[in-house]
Amino acid sequence: MTSSKLPLLYTRLTALFLLQGIIILVFYAFLGFDTHPNQLPFGLRLDPLHAVIHLLIGVAGGYIGFWKPGLTLRFLQVFGALYFFLAVMGTFTDVRFGLFLELEENIFHWTVGSMTTVFALIAWKNPQA
Repeated sequence: MTSSKLPLLYTRLTALFLLQGIIILVFYAFLGFDTHPNQLPFGLRLDPLHAVIHLLIGVAGGYIGFWKPGLTLRFLQVFGALYFFLAVMGTFTDVRFGLFLELEENIFHWTVGSMTTVFALIAWKNPQA
């Protein structure tokens, strides 16, 4: 595996967000959409709106990663910017757009935003990926 293939692999892995979003929304369908996220299992403690965002990112990442790999760089740029935006808003402001953004989500957003930026830089430096 060369470093030029890592951004594409990372983009394909974001398809797992689709699975996570579906599982969370199924939980809410059974428990009720007014259920507090902390009542869900660890790793699935997202509010319904946040679950839909993960679901859409998973759809986009899977589609681009498996069928439109030429869009990998653009996807990583947008995905990284979105996650940094959520990290900043969740960490430094009270504006949460209706999302449940606690410490765990903020750490996740900072981590994924940083990793995505690294993979976007690799994709940018290796356009043949």
